[in-house]
Amino acid sequence: MVGAIQRGTGRYALVYRSIDHRALRDLCVEAQKSTPSKKFSSIMPELGFGLDIQIFAAKTHELYESRNRADYDPQPRFVASDAKLAIDAARTARLHFTQADPGLKTLFLTLLLCPPR
Repeated sequence: MVGAIQRGTGRYALVYRSIDHRALRDLCVEAQKSTPSKKFSSIMPELGFGLDIQIFAAKTHELYESRNRADYDPQPRFVASDAKLAIDAARTARLHFTQADPGLKTLFLTLLLCPPR
């Protein structure tokens, strides 16, 4: 929607700060399902989002949970290898989103910004 080439613009900043992380997590959970929930059933592709979006969703969900643990749970102690694993997960997520079918990427982003009610 707003690519890296526009990183210095106000439009990029607006989109960047507008993503609801809880909605992203919920959509990632939904994208990994073989059968969509009733809320998404009329919108989801018949064959699902495909492997690339599913891998992206799994890695993004994993990163979301790790971030919450890091921010809100005082018990875990993180080391450099944890950061390296998170970086690898982010790179894998980005790679799979980049190579996903353009129509499925557009649908995913549309559902993220305009979730069904």
